[in-house]
Amino acid sequence: MKIKTPLIILFLLFHAIFINISYINIYTRITYVLLAICGIYLVLNVRKIDKRYNKLNAYLFIFLFAQIVSSYMTHSIDGMIIAIKMFEAFFIVELLASKKLEKESFNIIFYLLFFYIIINDISLISSGAHLKYGYNEYYMLGNKFTIGLLHIELYLLYMQKIKNLPKKIFKTFFEFLLFALSIFISIKVKCTTTLICNFIVLLMLILPKKIKEVLYNPKVFIIILFVCSFILILYSQILQTQFLQYIIVDVFKKNISLTGRMNIYQYIMPVLKEKIIIGYGYGNSYSILMPLFNAPNTQNGLLEYVFNYGIVVTIYMIFFLYKIIKNINLSKDKIKYFSVLIFVYLLIFISSVEISINLNLFLFLSILTFSMVDKETIKKTEEKNYE
Repeated sequence: MKIKTPLIILFLLFHAIFINISYINIYTRITYVLLAICGIYLVLNVRKIDKRYNKLNAYLFIFLFAQIVSSYMTHSIDGMIIAIKMFEAFFIVELLASKKLEKESFNIIFYLLFFYIIINDISLISSGAHLKYGYNEYYMLGNKFTIGLLHIELYLLYMQKIKNLPKKIFKTFFEFLLFALSIFISIKVKCTTTLICNFIVLLMLILPKKIKEVLYNPKVFIIILFVCSFILILYSQILQTQFLQYIIVDVFKKNISLTGRMNIYQYIMPVLKEKIIIGYGYGNSYSILMPLFNAPNTQNGLLEYVFNYGIVVTIYMIFFLYKIIKNINLSKDKIKYFSVLIFVYLLIFISSVEISINLNLFLFLSILTFSMVDKETIKKTEEKNYE
């Protein structure tokens, strides 16, 4: 059986985007090489992408150009690399969708992620953290928050892989095992956020079909984004309610300020105003905010985006999110990708307390664009298009 070149590129791109072993210096260089190889291939094959993506790609180019300009002006190489990763993530999905390689693509992503997570978990359970830096512990694939989210990604991708959008939450015992593993690891690494996320996923899986369809509405998506981003900043008194105090203090054993987040929100605005147009540059929040507030970042998804890239790029980012969801919403095939949409919403939900409006969000939005070229409307691809 001939292995198709786009699937090889997906294999390489997975290692450049999904896997990040930050404490191994050489891995960063390997990532750059993989991005270069994948980028050259995608540019050379851009004409093979279905024309249905043209309008979305126009918005994507403007968004990424603005992000690169902001990163250049703030001397942030990392910001430029993130933009390249976003570009390649969207284009590889579009190319794979155009060539009707959806099933094979999900298989590759799932099995690779499963392979690395199993190695990570064996190492985690047997040896503990690989590296300790301040209050943070780093494992093979990242810190506790990253590890927890990767496990959620794994079982949601499996559900998508087997098209599990049904009446039952778990169709197979393997699905349940993946979910149980996710719960276990979140408890093991003491990550309250991802532990809660697992149960949010369960609730979303049992939503009625009509509500699932509403979540594809771009206006609903943007409203939820703003509500989740600003509810704790504008209405901090919500944490003073007796029920939430019980949940935060007694159940999850956290202080009512959510580990200092409320203090950060109180003092971050004057800092943001100083460079509100272009931001401080991606990757600079730790060095700037730690001396000021003893905080590694803004602890808020949307505020962190403003901090990194400025208000102009952030506004266009929101506009781009709206356009992506709008285009996906037009697809007749959209509902079967609800497992992927769940993870997108999950990142939006936790953006009030975590830096979750990031590369991960755009990766799963790119996967959602598989639905834009469904089986009923996709153009027939001739064998000569396969290399």
